[in-house]
Amino acid sequence: MAEAVQVAVSSSARNDVVGVGGAVHIPGFCDKTFAFTLGARDQHNPYSGQLAAIAYALRRALSEPWDQRVVVLTSNRAAALAIHRSQQQSGQALIRSIYDSADTLRARGNMILVRWLPASPENTLLQKAKQQAKAMTQVGAIAERPFPAMRSTTPTIARTKLPVVDALPESVGRFSKRIDQALPGKHTKKMYDQLTRKEAAVLLRASKRDSGAFPVHMCQMDGTAKR
Repeated sequence: MAEAVQVAVSSSARNDVVGVGGAVHIPGFCDKTFAFTLGARDQHNPYSGQLAAIAYALRRALSEPWDQRVVVLTSNRAAALAIHRSQQQSGQALIRSIYDSADTLRARGNMILVRWLPASPENTLLQKAKQQAKAMTQVGAIAERPFPAMRSTTPTIARTKLPVVDALPESVGRFSKRIDQALPGKHTKKMYDQLTRKEAAVLLRASKRDSGAFPVHMCQMDGTAKR
């Protein structure tokens, strides 16, 4: 199988602002990076920063690929899970942008996979993205792009739940039910972060035939996947 296009994203919250960064590796082409200041810390957080980075990467940084396997790497577990369970999460405008861009890329024959990986100095692409994000949080940094501020989840947003081929383990299902009933925003993120590594290490594969499919690959600490 041909080497996949890899996109690593990161966010940083310092000096009362949130910065976003990313690094893109396209086999056969030179690597590239992107970065920008997302906005004030009272309107955004690292979670929304990760969503903004993924949205930007799929919309702008990945305008070229055709018939490729595209793997988006994030070290923010809440962001990865939010993309899969989009109905009940905060940051809906960003998630919609991610889905729209993924649909455009899929129409060109690309396959999109979002993969959670824990932060590690061994992953040079993630480290490069992290450096880009931190550079956008210097004192006096000002938001450059009109990304929407974080808002609580609204139940009226019409987004079909992502279909799943491999079901979650029962223990994860219990967590999901508790999360769905919880308040949105920071409270939901906190509950997601309480998932054990074992529970997070599942592959949620959606049917490629479904236009709404958006598989999310949750990796264990050693980087291997549980199937």
